Amino acid sequence: MAAGVLVLLVVVLGLGWAVSGDDPEPRPPAAAPTAAEPRTYQVSAAVDGQTLRLRDGTEVRLAGIADRCGALGLARLVVGRDVTLVPAGVETDADGRLVRYVERGRLDVGKRLLQRGWATATPDANPRRTVYRRVDRRNPDACGA
Repeated sequence: MAAGVLVLLVVVLGLGWAVSGDDPEPRPPAAAPTAAEPRTYQVSAAVDGQTLRLRDGTEVRLAGIADRCGALGLARLVVGRDVTLVPAGVETDADGRLVRYVERGRLDVGKRLLQRGWATATPDANPRRTVYRRVDRRNPDACGA
């Protein structure tokens, strides 16, 4: 009988301890809700090596790069595909085009053009300038200019 009372006392004290919130090991918080997926846009055309046209007609200039000979490369990378547009610090250029970094899945399209030697990094201030300039220096001009 004494053993039964002892077991009952341990159970009651254990429940009281768990309910009181004095648990010495904090429980992990519930999983945080995931952020909404960024919006994607379908690309209908490559206007030149640094500009693409979305299905809705909006023209987007890739931030941080200047075209060397990348129109065909840009077309192969994005035409007919969904891309994500990432703000680059400047909303539009002098021609009224949106200025954005363009990503296809995890691929940074501007960086890929630099890696292939089809574009050059611009000197204008932008969040990816340091990376783009380093990539540009390491990859030869594929255009023969």
